[in-house]
Amino acid sequence: MSEPPVVAVQLTAAEVLVASSQVESETRPSQWWYLGVISLAFWLSIEIGMSSAFMFVQILPLPAMVALNPVVSILFPLILFLAALATINNRYIAVAGRRARKRLADMGTPTEVEARYLVDAAGLSLETARGAWLAKWPAIMAIQQVQHGWVITSDLARLFIPSRAFESKDHERAFVLALVEGVDDPARQRSSDAAEFAAVPLSPPAP
Repeated sequence: MSEPPVVAVQLTAAEVLVASSQVESETRPSQWWYLGVISLAFWLSIEIGMSSAFMFVQILPLPAMVALNPVVSILFPLILFLAALATINNRYIAVAGRRARKRLADMGTPTEVEARYLVDAAGLSLETARGAWLAKWPAIMAIQQVQHGWVITSDLARLFIPSRAFESKDHERAFVLALVEGVDDPARQRSSDAAEFAAVPLSPPAP
């Protein structure tokens, strides 16, 4: 078997994002379904909102009815539509997430994997039994704290480190401090929450 050829290309962020979006679109619900549900919600919001506004102003004194009717006629449908839109979006995201997880499972992606994170002179590396990945320091754009851990943005990729991976707050703080000290100044400025977290002094050693 001949040696595989070397492939070199100048990648652009735009083409990578477009290609990723095309793959992700396979797991998202139909856009026609989404637009149809939103259109129905818009129509129902107007019908129900206008009816509710009409009944509401009927119980008001005449001066208040005249003054508030234009406002209430707009406000009630708007509130209903915004509430419906938030519900639809949450449902859409949930369905897309389930489909994405199912697709990964169908392809054989494990639901859990043992991961090892290392910060050294090269950058941040992630190692698992299935592969290794390195984010060099110049590629790390931001370190952001989320609800259950940290997200490190490296060019077009994101790496998640759960807080439960650390033995203690001091362990977590020391790791984040190493990241903050390793990135360049623009990335450090974009990582203000990480810098604030790492700036808290470590607990004194037990006597």
